[in-house]
Amino acid sequence: MEAHEESEVAESLGRVLRVATGGQMQLMEMNQRRRQMTEAERQREDQQNARRDQVLAAALQQTVFTREYWRTAGSESIADNFTVLAQLRGQHPQAETAYGHMKDVLRTDFGINVEDANRDHPDALSKQHHELRDALDDHFAKKYLDAEADQTLAAGTGRNEPEVVAEAGELREVADEAKESEEAHLDKAAEHEAEAGQDRVNAAAQESGAALTAEPYSRATVQALAQVRETAGAEAAASRETQSKNFPQSPDTQISTGTTRKPARRTGNQHTPGRRRESGRTR
Repeated sequence: MEAHEESEVAESLGRVLRVATGGQMQLMEMNQRRRQMTEAERQREDQQNARRDQVLAAALQQTVFTREYWRTAGSESIADNFTVLAQLRGQHPQAETAYGHMKDVLRTDFGINVEDANRDHPDALSKQHHELRDALDDHFAKKYLDAEADQTLAAGTGRNEPEVVAEAGELREVADEAKESEEAHLDKAAEHEAEAGQDRVNAAAQESGAALTAEPYSRATVQALAQVRETAGAEAAASRETQSKNFPQSPDTQISTGTTRKPARRTGNQHTPGRRRESGRTR
C-alpha cells in the first residue's frame, strides 16, 4: 500500500512538473487531447487529478518540512519540488504552506531570494525552474570548494605556508566565481519575471487602447447619411448631418483643407484676470 502511494505521488509529481514547465507545443497537445474527450471523461479526469494533486501537496509539505530532506536533497529535487508547489499553491492550502516554507529556507539557508513564479506564462515558470536549479548548483559548488579550501589549510601544517595559502586562495577564487554565477542566474530569473509582468501590462494597455479607439466617432459620409435616411427616415438623417457638422475635424483634415481654427488676436486693452491673480500671489 505504501509503495503504491509513493508511486502515485511520483507519477503526480512528474505530471504536474510537465504541465508547469511544458512548452507551448506540449500544452497545445494536451488541450487537443482534452477536446477529443467526452464531457464525462473530462470530469472524471479532473476529479482524479484533483485528488492526486491533493495527495501530492500533502506529501510535499511533509517532505520539505524535514531537516533530512534539506541535508540530502540536490539542486534538481529542490527545483522540481519548488516548481510543483508553485503550480499547486493556488488550489491547495498545504501546497501554499510548503511553498512559503521552501522560499524561507532558500533565503535563509542558501542565500537565494526567489520571486513568485508567473502562473499565467508557463514558459516563464520553466525559466524560473532552470535558473533556480542552476543557482543551487552554483551554491553547492561554492560550498564544496570552500570546504575543500578549509581542508587544504588544515592539512597544510608543516608544509610550505605560502604554497598552502596560494592553493587555498585558488580554491576560494573558484568558489567566488561560483557565487557570482549563482547571483547572475538569480538576476536572470528576476529579469524573466519582470519581462513577463511587462508583457501583461503591455497586453492590458493594448486591449484598453483598442477599446477606446475601436470605433471612433467621425463625421458622417454621404453614403452613411443615405443609409440613415433609408433605415430611419429623413429627420434622423438631417439630425445626424447636423451632429456631424458640429463634430470637430481631425488635425490632418484641418491642415489639408485649410480649416484650422486660429486663436483670436488679443488687443492691448483686454484684461487678463488670471495672470493678475497669479502676479498678486507671487509678490
